[in-house]
Amino acid sequence: VSSQGITIASDTNSIIYFADGTSSSEAFMGSVIYNHTNNNMTFRTNGFNTAMVIDSSQKVGIGTASPSRQLTVENTIANSGGVIGLTSSDSSTSGTCGIIHFGNSTDSSLASINGIADGATDAGALLFKTEATGAAIEERMRITSAGDLYFGQTSGSVNDTGTIIQANGRNFFMASTTSETIMHTYNNTSNSGAKYIISFRQNNTEVGS
Repeated sequence: VSSQGITIASDTNSIIYFADGTSSSEAFMGSVIYNHTNNNMTFRTNGFNTAMVIDSSQKVGIGTASPSRQLTVENTIANSGGVIGLTSSDSSTSGTCGIIHFGNSTDSSLASINGIADGATDAGALLFKTEATGAAIEERMRITSAGDLYFGQTSGSVNDTGTIIQANGRNFFMASTTSETIMHTYNNTSNSGAKYIISFRQNNTEVGS
């Protein structure tokens, strides 16, 4: 015999129960239910609480019986809504805690968002990566544990090419190796409204423009 199996035939629901005992709700503590009317499969735990649903379109719902995406996670606002956690099983002051990849059938990782440890076990940063045609995926932007933004660089050094915006508003750095005639362009596309293209202020008082 090349294959064997169990078939449960029904016009309505096919059910497998998992029991803690034989009395009352103990006989129905867990179950897998296949609804033959809408071709949904429901997984229940701790009695009759629906834990997960797979519908006829292979959409998966956690916390909902009507998933609207391939994976829908739903909860109340009081419970912080739908929550997905990507967590490493150990701790370190560096390294990746979780990754979300975006890709296609040609390349499974055309872009990604990486969560990393940022110098301590209680500090984290986010890396945003993209891939240019014919090139490898590379980091393009970083949000550090301090809330600083790095564009086009990873070190946070003002001596490296790229842009740094510090979260405290104290400093803004731009460094470039470009050979273009114009390094920066500021353009107001409207003839009305703006008094200056750039205004410089000290202690909320304009000191130059």
